[in-house]
Amino acid sequence: MQNYNYHLSFWDEQDNGVRILLDHVAAGIESCKGLATFFEERSKLERDYARRLSAVANKMRAGLESNPDFGKLDACLKTLHVTQEKLGQAHGMQALIVQRDGHAEMREFTQSLQARYKTISTKIRNLRDDKVSKRHLCEVLREKLDRAEVELRDCQLNQHNTLGKRDESQNDRQFLKWKSIVAELQSKSEVLKQEYRASSKHWLQEWSRMSLELQDLEKERIEFVKLKMQQFAKACGDAAVEEQISMDKLTQQLAASTADQDIAAFAYDHGTGRLKTNASSTQAKTRVASKHSENMRHLSSRLQKSRLSSYEARTTVDEGYAVDQERSHPKHRSSYLDPREHVDSATGTSHLAPPAKDAYTSSESSQESSNPTDFTSGVRHRTSAESMSTSISSLANSIEDSQRFAKSWNSQNRRKSKTQSQLLNSGGSATNYHSRSSSTDTTRIHKTFSPSTSSQRRKSMVWSQSAEDPLQEALETMRRTNQERLSSSDSRVDVPVKSPQHPKPMIPFSTNTNAEKQPTSKRVMDSGHVVELPLKSSQGENVLRYARALYTYLDANEQQIVNFQKGDYLLLTEQVDQDWFIGEVYASPSIDPPYRIGIVPRNYIELLT
Repeated sequence: MQNYNYHLSFWDEQDNGVRILLDHVAAGIESCKGLATFFEERSKLERDYARRLSAVANKMRAGLESNPDFGKLDACLKTLHVTQEKLGQAHGMQALIVQRDGHAEMREFTQSLQARYKTISTKIRNLRDDKVSKRHLCEVLREKLDRAEVELRDCQLNQHNTLGKRDESQNDRQFLKWKSIVAELQSKSEVLKQEYRASSKHWLQEWSRMSLELQDLEKERIEFVKLKMQQFAKACGDAAVEEQISMDKLTQQLAASTADQDIAAFAYDHGTGRLKTNASSTQAKTRVASKHSENMRHLSSRLQKSRLSSYEARTTVDEGYAVDQERSHPKHRSSYLDPREHVDSATGTSHLAPPAKDAYTSSESSQESSNPTDFTSGVRHRTSAESMSTSISSLANSIEDSQRFAKSWNSQNRRKSKTQSQLLNSGGSATNYHSRSSSTDTTRIHKTFSPSTSSQRRKSMVWSQSAEDPLQEALETMRRTNQERLSSSDSRVDVPVKSPQHPKPMIPFSTNTNAEKQPTSKRVMDSGHVVELPLKSSQGENVLRYARALYTYLDANEQQIVNFQKGDYLLLTEQVDQDWFIGEVYASPSIDPPYRIGIVPRNYIELLT
């Protein structure tokens, strides 16, 4: 493969390659001058742009200080101001780099390059002119020699003719003259030829070396220009990358905020009063529930139906067993007293405690149901005045009333799986057997048991073990005693019901310190120190997890969200999903009682172990 370079590619007899190569190098030097001028003008432009941009940013800062905005939009405006200030500083640094590393160094390099090129080109021109001049002298001398030789030949011819003999003496003088001239010109021609050959040889040697110098000069120029252009590109690229990063950050910040958030935040912080709309007069608005809410609603509906059906079946069977046992074993009625039955010492009258279990069902005339899919035509939803989609209130408002009732977050009987002691305590405060909860609009049906139902349940189970078909026997007993129960229902209704303050245990074992030995509190770690917290909540429910409030949340709301202050401890009794718990705030008298128990947001608390 042939190698092309300046040293091997510009050789010819007329020396045209010298002219081409010198013109090319000179044009490269002129391009360096143009690049230096560009760097100078660009640095001035960047400096002026940085100055103007800084002035605009300062004016914007003054406007934000005098007329500040609010919320996330104000944060975005401040981010924009900071971005423009940084961008102005970046352009100022870019102007400095272009001026110092671009224009100044390029100008110095161009001057040195011009000096070196001038030296080389002058030397090349001198050598070339010397060679050309000697060649021209040789040509001129050759022409003179040719004319002298012609004259000498004429003189020689005139010596042998008649005309020559007439003027022989004069012809001889002319012959000698031209002979001497020819000899002199021949000697000079030989000398000039020697000088020309020497000059040509020297020119070839010098041109070989000068072409290498021109090649090195051109290589250095190209590398230096590339370096300066890379520095300029890096300076501009750094400024552009910083601007791109700033703009991306601003874009993400703008995308993360909405107008409703700023409106809700300003109304929350600076509002003077809230107008609450009547839920009964508002139009129903259908909202698409999440997948979790749909699953919770359907699961709650199925659990409610299964619990109600199983409870009614168990109550019917137990009542049949209890009536039959009361007939066949009257003595057991007095030997085993029902703990829910309280005997008045003054009158000797037996009073019945309220029932231990209650079942929930939805009224046909109710406006809201635990399963909204069954009553989609008459469902009415409460509209929330909160508009912040990311706040706790708006997140709680996104839970429809039907879902909330299905989960029974606002119900007093939120936990369906109550213990027997809790049922007795809750039954002691009940004065009405058939009541309607005003908060949930759900009918609560309390089954009225016979006085010996609870005490005879154990006996009926033991007695039914010897029977062939206890269920068939109980059904026959129910049919036999149907008329008696209807006739005696009026007398049972007239019996006054009282709640025992201290119900007796079904099995009369001695009440010593066994209950006291059971732990009532648990030690948990909180930031390196041990804290003792109760195992049960104020409602008697087992505590699932313990938590400490990371932030303060004090807001009167309709979603039963617990209010707490930073540092308060919370007793969590149930986990709804990964974002919500059910629990209460512990030992915080500053919190209003209606907001001590309810739902707790996960992102406001820290779980303790």
